Formats: sequence, structure tokens, C-alpha cells
Amino acid sequence: MRPMLAKAYTLDAISAFCRELKEMSLPDVSESTSDVSHDSVPYYRCQPRFRPETVRLLSGQMLPQEIRSPVKAVVDDEERFRVRKDKRVLKQKKFEERRGQNRYTFCTECFCNPKGSKCEQNRCRACCKKCSAVNELDCKGHGFYFKARREKASE
Repeated sequence: MRPMLAKAYTLDAISAFCRELKEMSLPDVSESTSDVSHDSVPYYRCQPRFRPETVRLLSGQMLPQEIRSPVKAVVDDEERFRVRKDKRVLKQKKFEERRGQNRYTFCTECFCNPKGSKCEQNRCRACCKKCSAVNELDCKGHGFYFKARREKASE
């Protein structure tokens, strides 16, 4: 039967499959009784899925303390969310610690930008440009030649 359904690409082929399936299950339907419990539902009927807890609860085998109350469920959910949030915060702190390790050495003047690796004054580009312009200094690392240009212009 499965190959027939798998090969059915048209509506006519699917309806033919349904007719054949109905004819095959007709003898079983006539034999069955109308009084059917939820444990033994015939294969040709749509069957809901019963969880073991639900079946035990319906049959009276479940103890009252085993039944999960809605209030307890909400508390459990809140606790679960709190634990998830704590894990997320911990993960973020670990990431920040790794990130906070000095990958760069910072500027001695503004302490926020990384200093140039070849800068003679241990400054970032912006601070080095300001300082070099005011004091007429050269910085080969950043390529500022204020002193050299002024000397060249005065010649």
C-alpha cells in the first residue's frame, strides 16, 4: 500500500488509493463493536496520543502529590528562566573577561584608543597629531613631520 501512495502524483491516483484502503478496512469495521475504550482504539480510527501520566490520572493510579499543579508549574518555569538567565550572564562575564585582556596597549593621554605600535610618544593617532602639532614634534610611526616641514620651509 505504501508504494502505491508514494507513486500517486495525481488526485485521481490518491482517490483510488483511498477507495482501495476503505475496501480493505471494511471487514474490520463491520466486526468491531461501537463501544471502544481509549486503550484499544482500532487502527482505522483517528487516535489521540495519550501520555502515560494522563492515562494513570484517568485510571486513578496517580497519587495526589504526583499531580503537578499550575501554580507549581509557573514557579518551576520562573526558576528555569532564572537559571537560564544566570547562565547567560555568567557566559557574558566570561566573554567580557576574555575580551578585557589587554590585546592592545592604550594611549598614555586619553586611555581609550590603542596606541600606535611604532609611535615614539606612546599615543594614539589623534592624541599624537594634536601633541605633535602643538609642540612641533615628528612621529615616524604615524607619519607626522611637523618639525621637519618647518625646518625645510625655513631653509
